[in-house]
Amino acid sequence: MPPLLLWLDLEMTGLDIYKDQIIEVAALLTDMNLQELPESRCEYILACPDALLDGMDAWCTKTHGESGLTQACRLSNVTLADAEQHLLQRLQQLGCVQGQLFLAGNSIHADRTFLQLQMPRFVQFLHYRQVDVSSLKCLAQSWVPELESRKPVKQGSHRALGDLLESLEELRYYRKHWLITPPS
Repeated sequence: MPPLLLWLDLEMTGLDIYKDQIIEVAALLTDMNLQELPESRCEYILACPDALLDGMDAWCTKTHGESGLTQACRLSNVTLADAEQHLLQRLQQLGCVQGQLFLAGNSIHADRTFLQLQMPRFVQFLHYRQVDVSSLKCLAQSWVPELESRKPVKQGSHRALGDLLESLEELRYYRKHWLITPPS
């Protein structure tokens, strides 16, 4: 099986990997041509102790409160372990093999760092390579600024699935308008 891209986005209670917790996970698979694989979307809202939710910084409190994520976490019974196990089972049911999934997304290194601590079995299933759309964005802003001015505006929902889909669309945009030169 050729490598696949596992698009992933997390929402957390903050950015401190030792204190904060993953509270939402969304993932989907694409082939290397960025075509989504059927039935590959999944998302999990995770239970989180009230103390962590109540102790979030102002940005997280406002953002996750307005999006409804904080309340959804308070109502959830899904643990990190549940989400990790279900995600691994789902990938295996879709025929994925350990070591053949490249993690993909915006600033995906930050998500991977949280995953390494909080979902280590899942990280072991992934390939070490990753596709970080943020790196392309940095280069495009310097090398082809006119491309950036035409890029679709992100909604910035700060919900995992919405952010993930925007990252995928962003890479599709770069691929179509910058990375792939049509044959002459």
